[in-house]
Amino acid sequence: MKLSKDNVELGLTSLSTLIDIFSKFEDEFDEIAHKGFFLVYELYSHYKLIYTANMERLESALTPAITKKLAPSIK
Repeated sequence: MKLSKDNVELGLTSLSTLIDIFSKFEDEFDEIAHKGFFLVYELYSHYKLIYTANMERLESALTPAITKKLAPSIK
């Protein structure tokens, strides 16, 4: 499988957007929903590691742009 920077970035952006959406309703979550939110956040955390490793391989160094991209935009 060929590594595509666009696909890796799209995955990270999608997970970040999902967390942003869930965060807006977090106060309304029951216990099961909180567990689901936690699992999505864990997936995001794991994907950040994958993203960083792949970007380092693609760009040969971790740049400030990558670090900024990794910061979730939870409000």
